[in-house]
Amino acid sequence: MPNCFQLISRSTNQPEPFVEINRKICQHLGEVQNDEWCRDWYPYIGFLLASGQKIASDELKEKVAKIDQSLVPIVEFLADNYNSVSWYER
Repeated sequence: MPNCFQLISRSTNQPEPFVEINRKICQHLGEVQNDEWCRDWYPYIGFLLASGQKIASDELKEKVAKIDQSLVPIVEFLADNYNSVSWYER
């Protein structure tokens, strides 16, 4: 079971730091960025991606919607702009 993940920008084909991705999410949603994850996306969406969920899958969107509907636009933003890679480390 994977437990690590990385988001690869579709425009540059390079990984991006999560804080930069968070900044872009805040900008996209028109929310003020502070020192926290926008709508607390990272613990929920990040865990699912690290667990091997595919970023553009309906299954991911459905699981996120059950957790919190306000996270669905973030999943859509991520799916439009990033590819995800997950792997196992110990």
